[in-house]
Amino acid sequence: MRKNEENSRQILLCIATYARLHGFPPSLLELCRMCGLRSTAAVRNSLRQLEEENWITYDTSRTESITIKNERMGINGRRYAMMKCG
Repeated sequence: MRKNEENSRQILLCIATYARLHGFPPSLLELCRMCGLRSTAAVRNSLRQLEEENWITYDTSRTESITIKNERMGINGRRYAMMKCG
């Protein structure tokens, strides 16, 4: 798996975990911190990739604009997300 795909998968899990815990999606900076990334550009690229793959919707003109479209992650994914991102 390529590094960008790994980042995208981790970001998706972090979004799902954060949204479950807080009731709204994380900011770009929060995603950077949760995923151990230094650049919001890396997060934006991963969000665009996830949007192209139809996992999320992402509106760059609004804050809290990330919505998971397709919960294809099972229980193991949720547990992984809680351990890695929460």
